[in-house]
Amino acid sequence: MTFEEQTLIVGIGAPRCGTTWLHDYLRRRADVYMSPIKELHYWDARFRPDRCAEWNRRFEDLAHDRNARRATGRAVALDRVRMTHDEAAYIHFFRTRTKPWQRAFGEITPAYCLLPHAGFACLKAQHPNVKIVYLLRDPIERFYSGRRMDERDGQGGPALDGFLRALDDNDGALERSRFDLTLERLDDAFDSSHVLIEFYERLFTEPTVRRICEFLAIPYEPALASRRSNAAPGPPPLPLTLRRAARERFAPVYAYCRRRFGSEIPNAWSQ
Repeated sequence: MTFEEQTLIVGIGAPRCGTTWLHDYLRRRADVYMSPIKELHYWDARFRPDRCAEWNRRFEDLAHDRNARRATGRAVALDRVRMTHDEAAYIHFFRTRTKPWQRAFGEITPAYCLLPHAGFACLKAQHPNVKIVYLLRDPIERFYSGRRMDERDGQGGPALDGFLRALDDNDGALERSRFDLTLERLDDAFDSSHVLIEFYERLFTEPTVRRICEFLAIPYEPALASRRSNAAPGPPPLPLTLRRAARERFAPVYAYCRRRFGSEIPNAWSQ
């Protein structure tokens, strides 16, 4: 296949929605090239510098860190740094790495859910065939899982102690759960045939993997369905008072998803 005939896969979502699992599945396939750095953070750093500009600095640091574990990692980081100053470097990154026998190539950066319309439109213009895979998860469970991950990583204190405070903070964590706003921007930029929406709650199943493969026009290959990357330890139950507060906070998201997806919403979602 020529490079122009191959599919550019861009995965988006939010932290704790299964994007690492999906990246690992695609990366293991011989007929798909996935960026060695799962999250390139190019489009969010460019179009949402208010939230994501720090990624440019992080890649600068990695590219010049001679103590980094792998020289190849520094080389990839250096190519990412070039994107900061040259828009053409994004697609060039894949053009120089993708092989003719591969059907698709791409990356998964959950934070692309923050992109404005102009960001999605610019992404679409990068290649003749761009396909978006957007992973959703019950907003309350996603938010709580993110809090537990922060606790595990020593950030933000105990998950339950700071839960209400985190709900009141108008930060990127909350914005990433506004699936309704992201979906509307995707609708404006992409034809529906170029966007696949899947739910975390059924991601690790054969039917979902088959749908993903069909959407990307790649042959079905079984996934390690039981292997979930970055899985947090089993949580203590979320107290009812906190769940009610979160339900109120995410009410617009639940209402939008009910209207849009109806019975397709997994039963595990909060009702």
